[in-house]
Amino acid sequence: MEFLSSSLQKKNKKNRRKL
Repeated sequence: MEFLSSSLQKKNKKNRRKL
């Protein structure tokens, strides 16, 4: 579950940049 949080955070960062 921890590794999932890391993956989500990385994706969120990329999404935020696109937004």
